[in-house]
Amino acid sequence: MSLKNLTKSTLIYSVGTIIIRVSAFVLIPFYTHSLSVSDYGLLSALLLTSQIIIPIVDFGVVSSLMRFMKEFDDKNAGGELLGSSILINLLAGFFIIAVSGITLGPIFRTFLQIEDVFIYALLVSTASVLQSLCVNTLSYFRARNQGMMFTVFSIAVAVLVSSLTILFVVKFDLGIKGVFEAQAIGYFLLWIIPLKIISRKVKYKVSKPTLKKLLKFGFPLIFARSGDLIKSTIAIYMLSYFVGLEQVGIFSLASRLTMIVQVVLILPFQLSYEPYIYSSIGDPNLSRRISKISTYLLIAFVVISFSLVFVFRDFMGIIAPKEYFKAYYLIFLLMPAQVFRGFTYISQSLLLIKQKSNITGIVSVISTVLSIMLSYFCIKYYGIMGNIFAINVYWFGLAIALFILGDKEIHVKMETARLLILGFVNLLSLAAVYFLVDSPPIIFYSILPIAFIIVFLLLYNLKFFDSDEKQIIRKSFKKVQYKLLSFKT
Repeated sequence: MSLKNLTKSTLIYSVGTIIIRVSAFVLIPFYTHSLSVSDYGLLSALLLTSQIIIPIVDFGVVSSLMRFMKEFDDKNAGGELLGSSILINLLAGFFIIAVSGITLGPIFRTFLQIEDVFIYALLVSTASVLQSLCVNTLSYFRARNQGMMFTVFSIAVAVLVSSLTILFVVKFDLGIKGVFEAQAIGYFLLWIIPLKIISRKVKYKVSKPTLKKLLKFGFPLIFARSGDLIKSTIAIYMLSYFVGLEQVGIFSLASRLTMIVQVVLILPFQLSYEPYIYSSIGDPNLSRRISKISTYLLIAFVVISFSLVFVFRDFMGIIAPKEYFKAYYLIFLLMPAQVFRGFTYISQSLLLIKQKSNITGIVSVISTVLSIMLSYFCIKYYGIMGNIFAINVYWFGLAIALFILGDKEIHVKMETARLLILGFVNLLSLAAVYFLVDSPPIIFYSILPIAFIIVFLLLYNLKFFDSDEKQIIRKSFKKVQYKLLSFKT
């Protein structure tokens, strides 16, 4: 797969991923206008708890499918890989639901002051398990580079789950419980349907050697996939304990808005990057391509992060009541974590190419433990700001640690000068928006876009881009210009 095809795949995957995540974003106004600030904080804590369960049920299956599908297809054993992975997910899911009351109940009662803890624990665990089963089954299409099928089902998931959530929360007034009931029903239906479609072409099989292979490869990835989630959830519980659920609600809204960068860029990039890299194993130019991809990722991040803070200055009033507005200022401080999250996937791939998932797991566990310790002291004494500091330190440290270890396996000479320039441009653009946030609309919406365009033109004319990249930019600009002219005509 060429870099051009990687870009194309990223765009295809981005449609499904964006729609799924945008559906969660669309639900925010329904949550903020239907729930109190403290109830929204409680819902955010429960949703984060739900996300911890997903990697445990996943058991590294998504990465296993990406890593081994080609290998099993070459042996005409794709059904064996898929059948064995489904069995692992089902067994993990049944175990999680069975012990949820014992494990989650005391936590909910102590930190979140929830009544009916058993009902909440059962709803959260069941919805999480079904979501994991659904996502893992859809990952089969990714592993086979069937991006369109993945996108179609992703859209179906987004529409169904969002519609049920609005119905249960707004129409039936079921509150927080209704959110998880809607998720359970929606994810169950869109797990069964793809399974049936896949079974027409693939015969599900289970084999002991394949189970052992998947368990060995996937087990360390539980810690790699869940490290950030565990850290984030514990941090939310700490915020609830030290400063209250209202502060949790403010922080959670800022965090969700910042995650738009994940939706638009980081997740689509990950979805297309992994199959691309693992299908290119053995390519002598692989390390050079990874270096280029890293630079392009940061270019995209600079544009998207600026656009996000620029647009949301006046959009916040639509999303939530005025008591939530201070969440906007937190977005600026949460941005660095997003770009290092993207680089973490690149760093991690260097180890997974060599099947060193155990190193990834160990690093993730150590990083998570250290981050939790840092979060405790930061949140206790500095509240939300302390939590944001700990989040940025975590992602920066994890990305760097994984890259140093991965670089020993596959040496990648990063384009350091260009990365530093882009980092400075990103810092400058965000600072400009922050300092002009209270300016009149005519100034805010004229000066900032003009300044951003001037910076881009300077980079273009000062040899920041090479000749091939400039040619691509010119062609892309001409295509956009042609389509705009065609539209006007």
